[in-house]
Amino acid sequence: MQPGNAVEVLARYRGLLVSAKRRYPWLDAAELEAVWEDTVLAAVQSYRAGAASERTWVTRKLRWALQHLRQRQHREQQRFVTGALGTDPQIVNGVSPERATLGALAMQTLLRVEPRRQTIVVACLHGFTYSEVAAQHGISISRVHQLYFETIAFLRQELGDGAAGGKRS
Repeated sequence: MQPGNAVEVLARYRGLLVSAKRRYPWLDAAELEAVWEDTVLAAVQSYRAGAASERTWVTRKLRWALQHLRQRQHREQQRFVTGALGTDPQIVNGVSPERATLGALAMQTLLRVEPRRQTIVVACLHGFTYSEVAAQHGISISRVHQLYFETIAFLRQELGDGAAGGKRS
């Protein structure tokens, strides 16, 4: 896409940015605008006539990108939730000794699986989406999903009931 065309495309879809700012006022305006610009240009370049109009295609791609942005920001906010830990001597730097031991055991067990699975599990646990991990590895999203859940099942089996601990995350 040539620079003149890019300016024209962005001007044509400026209304999507305005409505996204109204719909998601809690998102950072600069980040929202950067996501909008990248997504619109990528969507126009990847558009193939047939299934939907260009406007529908661009709108869908932007909606998906904004959902990913919202989910990532939500995960980041949950990581940084702070609260008083109190003075309980069982808690060391916010981690109970049992959880620290279980975490070390889980890491030793994870090191026994093949490197690709290790990378996928660690990336997913650090908040990357399946599509981001798939792009990094050059494999399909469904394969990433399958490898992730197979490896998690293996870890649960190896670590026993203590690691399963209730709900899945």
